[in-house]
Amino acid sequence: MSGRSSERQSNQVRKSLAVPLFIIALCCASPSTIAQGSGATASPMQIVPDWNQIWQQSPPRDLTSSALKAMPDGGYVQLTQAYAVGNSFSTPTLVRYQADGTRLWVVPDPATQSIDSCRTAFDVWPDGSMVVAYFNMNEVPTLVVRKLAGTHGELLWEHRHAVSLDDGGSCRSFAMARNGASGTVALALNSQRDALILRYTHDGMPLPELRAAPPPGAKASPQAISFNQNQGIVLGYEITAPLAGYVYRTVGFGVDGLLEFSYDYLGPAGRIGNDSWVKVDPDGNIYVLMTPESSTGGHGLHLQKLSPMAVKLWGFTPFGSSNGGPPMETDAGPKGLLLNQAGAPLLLFDGFPVFDTRLAQLNADGTVRWHRK
Repeated sequence: MSGRSSERQSNQVRKSLAVPLFIIALCCASPSTIAQGSGATASPMQIVPDWNQIWQQSPPRDLTSSALKAMPDGGYVQLTQAYAVGNSFSTPTLVRYQADGTRLWVVPDPATQSIDSCRTAFDVWPDGSMVVAYFNMNEVPTLVVRKLAGTHGELLWEHRHAVSLDDGGSCRSFAMARNGASGTVALALNSQRDALILRYTHDGMPLPELRAAPPPGAKASPQAISFNQNQGIVLGYEITAPLAGYVYRTVGFGVDGLLEFSYDYLGPAGRIGNDSWVKVDPDGNIYVLMTPESSTGGHGLHLQKLSPMAVKLWGFTPFGSSNGGPPMETDAGPKGLLLNQAGAPLLLFDGFPVFDTRLAQLNADGTVRWHRK
């Protein structure tokens, strides 16, 4: 019995020291230094990743992946929702991997923290740090914003913003953007029926809050947010009015926080802001991809290009033909929007009623350059 106990203790010590010793070996040794010390020709160290180690040291749990981001050092960070055994609450959890698949750290450990979370956002900074934001619904609904270091996962700063229960599903209306030049992060959410924008500098200092107010009696549901080339903010949100229906509004704030423009899109019918994306090209032109209901009551897709001051330049809705008949509006489910270096948009969307995935590259003037299924 004593022999088995000693063997188990030795295994535990080896496991606990595996990652630190591996990091020390990477930082302090190289094939050339090993060769010089031994007088023999060294071959590169062979690392066999053990992907099964990811969760083996923690209690069993259910995981739902939300996002995967690349790190500057070639590694990865995975955002998951973790459900501990016997607990229906989910905890936003970051898992950090090296390039070879070795796990470096997990933050937080859901075995000790059970958070009823909702609507998580996540991004990685060029220096390897990362920001995660989510709604903690355990007691008073609270928006939690945390910035973590990439090497060891230590907390750099944290902010909490209480959200009123009267906001009506505020955690479902949430978007985050990062300014690549300054490191500022902006988060848009519903608060007191307005679209509220919270901003923090790269070192965690809060900046003045911004608000976009809908008409009296209506509610704002933020859907997409982006920085422009002047470090101002462009926000897209749906306005829900009990009698007037739905409007998708695009607004712009200058770096001083003053409202610079506002543009409304009514759409053919029904809801508009189910999912949307906002991108700004190097010239300040604004691309807005939204999901209005189609004129037939199905899923819709509409891309519009606005000038830097929100003058509509063109709009694009995909059309097709049915049984050789006249062109008809194509039902589609938008999935993403990118801009290439020239500022031309690339659309990713699902087609209906034939379920397939499609890509469409548009020119800057709104004409279709190519389309693939």
